[in-house]
Amino acid sequence: MSMRWRIFLSFLLIVLVAVGSLTFFAYHSTSSEVSSFVTSGGLWGVEKIVQALEEYYQEHQTWQGAETILESARSGKGMMQHGGMMMGSEGMHAMAFRLVDADGYVVVDQSDPQNVGARLGAEPQGAVVLTLDETVIGYLLPETGYMFPTVDVNQALLDLLLPSSIRAALITALVGLGMAIILGYFLYRPIRALEKAATGLAKGDLTQRVCETGPAETANLGKAFNSMAEELEKADQNRRNMTADIAHELRTPLAVQQANLEAMLDGVYPLDKKNIQVVLDQNHTLRLLVDDLRTLSLADAGELGLVQKPVELTAYLRTFLEKFQNRLQEKQLTLHAEIPETKILLTTDALRLEQILTNLLQNAVTHSPRHGALFFKVQNLADRVEISLRDSGEGIPPDVLPVLFERFSKGSVTGRDKDSTGLGLAISKKLAHALGGDLTARNHPAGGAEFTLTFVTKT
Repeated sequence: MSMRWRIFLSFLLIVLVAVGSLTFFAYHSTSSEVSSFVTSGGLWGVEKIVQALEEYYQEHQTWQGAETILESARSGKGMMQHGGMMMGSEGMHAMAFRLVDADGYVVVDQSDPQNVGARLGAEPQGAVVLTLDETVIGYLLPETGYMFPTVDVNQALLDLLLPSSIRAALITALVGLGMAIILGYFLYRPIRALEKAATGLAKGDLTQRVCETGPAETANLGKAFNSMAEELEKADQNRRNMTADIAHELRTPLAVQQANLEAMLDGVYPLDKKNIQVVLDQNHTLRLLVDDLRTLSLADAGELGLVQKPVELTAYLRTFLEKFQNRLQEKQLTLHAEIPETKILLTTDALRLEQILTNLLQNAVTHSPRHGALFFKVQNLADRVEISLRDSGEGIPPDVLPVLFERFSKGSVTGRDKDSTGLGLAISKKLAHALGGDLTARNHPAGGAEFTLTFVTKT
């Protein structure tokens, strides 16, 4: 069933329930009021007499002397029934009443006083019941030969309300269904557009977009779809670029290997250790590239194996920096390290952390001039630990900074050393996220590029 029909049927159900509920409550509330009105004699114009008699009995606890109340009301107007005929009392200037007690004995008979004491039986027909605190205390009747007409209040109300309710239901249903059709069209239109765009997206058209207008819910849905489509288009473009970059990166060492091997086979180059080493170096570059690509694919899939355990960070970092002394001395670089004396415990994977730091330090050495300086700093803050490394190079070009951590970014190619694959910073960013941290970069005000590795510490 389409959404349009669901909206249509929902409105129809709401209309039927609303009209049915209204009729039900109107019937019951009106029935109670009308029943009270009828039983108190209001239908025949004697409700004031009934009220006066009930108040009299409440005060005196007897019907003796109640004829005075009936005498004062004898000139009133009302309607009585004589036999099977309804008879108006207009023109009847001396309407007579009979008062019967709760046991059925006549207490007052204005038209025939000799009937006083006669028993009419329990619950005389055509009488108005007199009550006090829901207890029957007597009955009021017209003079002999007349009676107040009996009325089936529930049936009368049903006969009165049912046709009106049916008409109201039909009119309301028509109005509701018309509104349902109109609202269904306007509500379904953006969803239909979204469905069409999603179908196009599934077929490979990543340029599909929808309007972000309408009610808040549909507008937010449109924004979410457009955001998803943009991310998919960007991911597809990155995939294409990465495929081209991988092909380019693989082509260079393969071409060098092929040229050297063919030259040795043709006798151009002698088959000696020096020429074989050139081929071996290119093979080593290929192996590094494949290993880095595998690490990235595992990180993207969330399947990177991690062994996290508490590490005493200050001692760990001092030991790590000692491993790079020879590399620093080759370029005559000075390392300024600020590591706190107090112990810092960090739960992490020591091997993956070393891989991140190695990539950052190699990158800093590569981009620093000979006789330059590196600045390594560790800060143990209230809610995080920050490890920053700044070189003394020319810094990161502004156009490269936003894409610095992407695979094979231009910033990774410029000045790359022979052991670099162009994936080091991308891998470091992924590893930092896998370890629950983050890696950022900026151009330091004092010059050079600064990389900051941040780990949130549990309080």
